[in-house]
Amino acid sequence: MKNWPLILWVIFGGLILLGATLVAYLGYLYDSIGYLNAYITGISTLVGIFTFANTWYSWLGYNLHIHHWFIGAALQVVLCYQTGFITAVHAIFAGIMTEGASRWGYDPLFEPPQWLSEKSALALTKVAQSAARKRNAEIALL
Repeated sequence: MKNWPLILWVIFGGLILLGATLVAYLGYLYDSIGYLNAYITGISTLVGIFTFANTWYSWLGYNLHIHHWFIGAALQVVLCYQTGFITAVHAIFAGIMTEGASRWGYDPLFEPPQWLSEKSALALTKVAQSAARKRNAEIALL
């Protein structure tokens, strides 16, 4: 459990409440135009695929690290209803995605295990050393 001060717990609870309210409002809007079942099916399919990918990669030793650029991008997918409020929320999620990508970059969602990272770094170092040796030999032969 996190050792946050009370104010952070209040902010976290408020964000959860805001998210639940947004989901309920979107459900109401999509139901009013007859697309609620399509959205539930689509989102369930995407969650299922993502869960399968997470399970598969975790068996291979990868760790899931969800970045806030991904959260912003994923939440934009479900916001297509044309109202002023939804457009403003869409802009907020676009800003979250853009800020995350511009500040931190599009890092992968599945981080490789430490041993794989070390082997990759070692392999890249050996390739670079080999290329440097080749260049040195070519210079020496001139």
